[in-house]
Amino acid sequence: MSEWKEWSISEAKAIEGGTVFPCLTQIELEDCPKLEVGLASNLPSSEDLSMESSSKMAVLHPGTQQGTATFFPSLVSISLKNCPEVESLPEYEPHSIVKSLRLWHCGKLFKNRMHDLQRCFSSLERLEIAGWEDDSFPDDGLLPTTLKRMEINFCSNLQRINGSALQQLTSLEHLQILYCSKLQCLPEQGLPTSLSRLSIKGCDLLMTRCQEDGEDWPKIAQIASVVISK
Repeated sequence: MSEWKEWSISEAKAIEGGTVFPCLTQIELEDCPKLEVGLASNLPSSEDLSMESSSKMAVLHPGTQQGTATFFPSLVSISLKNCPEVESLPEYEPHSIVKSLRLWHCGKLFKNRMHDLQRCFSSLERLEIAGWEDDSFPDDGLLPTTLKRMEINFCSNLQRINGSALQQLTSLEHLQILYCSKLQCLPEQGLPTSLSRLSIKGCDLLMTRCQEDGEDWPKIAQIASVVISK
């Protein structure tokens, strides 16, 4: 759909309060380089939203610029991959039902609006980040404490995991770190005591430190499942 530029919803607009796809539960948009606004109006049944390689799209819905999530009341999962111009996510009420958020290479979103995660996704259980551009992650107070699984993947600039922020994740059970080649060590504060599974792959600087005779071994020895590989 390389030439698709906008949604055509004139017929639905003619009906007051009309809904374009009232029963649609899953939305997948891929390779829409000219699409600037991701979604049509009012998708009350949509639970799963996935968008990939939409290089011009700046917002998921015009309403997100006014801070409303009334168009996505049932959304449970959001996945954005290679959408570098997206600047904001839907802003939810404190009791949001979104459980899973995957953000891959969303440069403007990482810089502008990541601080909204804790406030707008208060029920989030899974977070996957790829292509984070800063040398440290996460910022203090950035992530909701409801997180049970976090994946940090392909962050070539990442050198440090913020230990104080990680300690706030008291429900975290699974931490995965993949191909973060500059990551030097695990946090001095250690990892959350709730963690039962740790997966590290393609992080050469960490591999030696996380062996049984390594400097970081005392930080992970109590974790039930530890998998470290090249």
